[in-house]
Amino acid sequence: MFNSSPDNVSSYSERPDTLPGLPGNSPYYKMSDEMFRYFISKHLTIDTDETLRDEFAGFLKESEDCVIRLDGYNGDGESVANFISGLHRWKTEYKKRIYAKLHQLNPWYEKNRAPITMVTFTTQQKTPDGKPMEKWEQIDLLKLSFNKAKKMLNKYVGKFSYIWIMEPHETGFAHIHMLMFAAVPREIRKQLAEMWRTKYCPGSCGYKDSMKFGMAKTQRSLRSVGAYVFKYIEKTLDFDLLKNVESGYFKLSSWVWKMSRRDTDYTGVRFWGCSRDLSSVMAYVREDVSDTIWWRVSWRLPGGGMFPLWIDEEMLDYPERIEQFDSDLVAGLVKVRYPVDGPLIARDTILDEIVKNRAKSFFGG
Repeated sequence: MFNSSPDNVSSYSERPDTLPGLPGNSPYYKMSDEMFRYFISKHLTIDTDETLRDEFAGFLKESEDCVIRLDGYNGDGESVANFISGLHRWKTEYKKRIYAKLHQLNPWYEKNRAPITMVTFTTQQKTPDGKPMEKWEQIDLLKLSFNKAKKMLNKYVGKFSYIWIMEPHETGFAHIHMLMFAAVPREIRKQLAEMWRTKYCPGSCGYKDSMKFGMAKTQRSLRSVGAYVFKYIEKTLDFDLLKNVESGYFKLSSWVWKMSRRDTDYTGVRFWGCSRDLSSVMAYVREDVSDTIWWRVSWRLPGGGMFPLWIDEEMLDYPERIEQFDSDLVAGLVKVRYPVDGPLIARDTILDEIVKNRAKSFFGG
């Protein structure tokens, strides 16, 4: 897949044997000489395990102490500043949030007890000519096939609640575990598995257990479904594995990170998800609605200081008010709240919510 990177490419008078930054060509993105020259002219390169390793490691380092600050005025006209930790899915705080969300499943499960069936989905990892697939290709294949398989299961099993988790192989390729809150009759498991291999997964994986069913052995004595589900999700949130940049977990994480960025042509990727009914059960609910109007979002720089990411255009007409706010903040005259109690918030989400003028109910006062 292509990624804007003007520092890594230059113009080429003749097409080289390999594309810039890529150790060999994949048959999945062969292109004409004309198309090749277009990508070179636009300073585009192709992502690889090697290039993403350094990019992702840099992201983790830079985001260790990231803090976002929201500046605004509440309904009483008081100056307020809310500090939010720059959380992302590879921070320990995220793991704690997920643990808390999953425990909201316990009351639901007490009222909706059902057998728990575990299903594992694995795809092919090689191209038709026997070469290793690119990670983004395999992830896209897995997502597409899994979405079709869910419809297949709905057809043969009926509507059911579920949670799925994406995990890496040692090679960095991905597979998916799904916990279905439903029983799957033994007589149709073989039929479903065969359909997964031949119909919803292009080509044959050459692995008979590419769709494998299992039953939870402890579910009869299950007291906390939240803890049970978290046991599986925790494997995807094993941050200690990030210390080894050659691990399958680091490789998959780097691709999930890059494919979720908005400045690429990839489709977004999540590590886990669930059915709509369980999403509603675990949804964060705020009882209070803020009357705060936010006019600036700032990002704390690694070397210190705050960099403004967004400022309301109307406030730019009153530079004296901005200066007074900054002076009051230094003097301790601004109401400060840290951290904000609420859902996990990404930087891009903050900007979207504020620019769309929905920040009042989103962040709290």
